[in-house]
Amino acid sequence: MIYRRSLSVSLAVLGAIALTATSSLLGHLPPGSTAAIAQPAESQPATRVVALTSLAADVVERLDRDTLIGIPGTRLTQADPRFSNIEVVSSGRTPPSLEAIVALDPDLVVGATGFHDMPLERLEELGVPTLSYEIKSWQDLRQISTDLAEAIAADPQPLLAEFDSYLDNPPEASRSTLVLMSQQPILSPSAA
Repeated sequence: MIYRRSLSVSLAVLGAIALTATSSLLGHLPPGSTAAIAQPAESQPATRVVALTSLAADVVERLDRDTLIGIPGTRLTQADPRFSNIEVVSSGRTPPSLEAIVALDPDLVVGATGFHDMPLERLEELGVPTLSYEIKSWQDLRQISTDLAEAIAADPQPLLAEFDSYLDNPPEASRSTLVLMSQQPILSPSAA
């Protein structure tokens, strides 16, 4: 009886130490940021990235195609020949396969805030660096593109210039609308 109690106390203490050590390794962004990267502060650039959204896959592929090793199995990625030889880690709107992601040994996994919170948290627990983003404005799209470029040590300027070329006057006011569209409106994320 005493042995079991001391074993339980020892395991609880070891668990608390492990949790504290893990949380101290995770990076934090200031409050109000739309992206959060959970990785050691002094890490090397990511060279193996898994994208859990079509948007993240597109941005990473445009920044540096060689770093993209995993994508979501959406209609958008399946129809795009740029992604034909990249491992699919999810199908449709089902949660991504953590086993498939871990098997790819990624340096970074990128997902959408809200939709991918649970898989990203679990990956962080397993020691896989993650980045979560939410896009509510044109500036958020530019910021996540810049954050991804920084994470993989790529130059974001060509992509940002391409984004800017789509607008005559990029929005300055906070009351703007960004709509990212596909052929199926149900798959189109939008924000107002």
